[in-house]
Amino acid sequence: MNHDPLEPFYMTSPLTEEELIQLRPLAEERLRDPSLLDWVRKVLALRIVGEAENALLTYLVCLSSLSETPLSLIIAGPSSSGKSWIAKNVVRFFPRVMNPTRLTPAFLDRANADLTGVIFYAVELPGLGNAGSGQVNIMLSEGELTLCTIELDDRGRQVPTIVRTRGRPVFVTTTVRELVDEQLSTRVLLTSPDCSEAQTERILARQSLLHMYPPLPEWTPDELVLRAIPHVLERLPTLIPFAERLGELFPPGEQRARRDYTKVLTIIALLTFLHQRQRQQLQVGGRLFLVSSLADLDNALRILTPEILNATIHGLPKGAFKILEKLQADSSLTVREIRILTGLGETTVRRHLEALMERGFALKDDSTRAHTYSRTGKNLEESTNLRMVLQWNRFGEEEPEKWSVDDTCTNSPERSVSSDPDVDCLWQDYEADALRMRRLLQCGGTKPLSELDSQAQPPESTIPKMVPSMTRKIEKMRADD
Repeated sequence: MNHDPLEPFYMTSPLTEEELIQLRPLAEERLRDPSLLDWVRKVLALRIVGEAENALLTYLVCLSSLSETPLSLIIAGPSSSGKSWIAKNVVRFFPRVMNPTRLTPAFLDRANADLTGVIFYAVELPGLGNAGSGQVNIMLSEGELTLCTIELDDRGRQVPTIVRTRGRPVFVTTTVRELVDEQLSTRVLLTSPDCSEAQTERILARQSLLHMYPPLPEWTPDELVLRAIPHVLERLPTLIPFAERLGELFPPGEQRARRDYTKVLTIIALLTFLHQRQRQQLQVGGRLFLVSSLADLDNALRILTPEILNATIHGLPKGAFKILEKLQADSSLTVREIRILTGLGETTVRRHLEALMERGFALKDDSTRAHTYSRTGKNLEESTNLRMVLQWNRFGEEEPEKWSVDDTCTNSPERSVSSDPDVDCLWQDYEADALRMRRLLQCGGTKPLSELDSQAQPPESTIPKMVPSMTRKIEKMRADD
């Protein structure tokens, strides 16, 4: 095995051979489970409450470090919105994660290493707010940096030196900036945490639960299995039989369609890669390929929601589009009115309005005491991906079947197309997550999720009934006084 010079700097220590021997059968069992994606969501929900789509998207971006087309992700949101919590509780499941406090452009220039398969998780990665740092853009686009410089040799003489940093790593980063450099936003996916009052209630409820019981162990049984999955997956390329029909939905007149299309195809391929034990395999020219199913397309479009796609296209946080929608319905609104209509906090509303004004979507009228905001004439160009979401039902099950009938290809004798997983598995179920978490804490984090989910519903607590009863007694006492 080749020595990895970056191993001492990785965030999580690698699994030992003994641990992998124990976890491999469990990981194989999960990879063959039709509800695999739902299980991944449940495992991630043990630490990340109410962010199923964002957690799954982050997981797939990290999984792309094992593929030939790695992705990168920016999670943008205000301070204390949970963006770093999402990122660090997903990247921990992957073996080659570097978590620098600060990542300078000079490091990428002078690393002189192969960064293929490496995940950089950093807060405020350089170059997010402006185009001043080109190293990240070049690394994402070209997969190589070449530094030509002058160095001193052991005799103090100046000699020309070439330093090459190879590979296209995965970048997962967070930022409080409302605007992301447009060049960078075309190369990465952009999402935002849920900043709604309902999400705050869910987080407060989870924090209360964690203070009622001893903490979870560093790794629960299911988390260990999920941690082993990147080691068990075979690095096989993917074929998408419906790609031609998919490409017809992207208008060739829009240059953005090129990168939009690649992002959708990459997410589909990653879902196929994750479900490789349940997908057809074809052997072509001595090489083995995985074959995507329509279930992968369906799940890809559920993960790449319109909010995520619009945010990626325009470099704006998801909450900004809620405001834009309200501004379109009314001629002008104050900050207070926008806050009431959207349910966003006042500080968040002001930050989003500044971002919209800088992008040219909103205008500010400060002629009155209460400043008002209105929509400009600039149109919000619909992402090419969004058009595809509305039209993708043109596909039928016969498409992959027709395509796979080819004399030059042979089906893998061991594996065939499995039944499609439940397409509703990505829907949020907050009550089930909360109950599952309570049971896990009660057992000290030692039981697998399958055993926790099979337990009978616990008897109804008397606490919710007791509190209103006490309130009524107090109110009656006050009335008597």
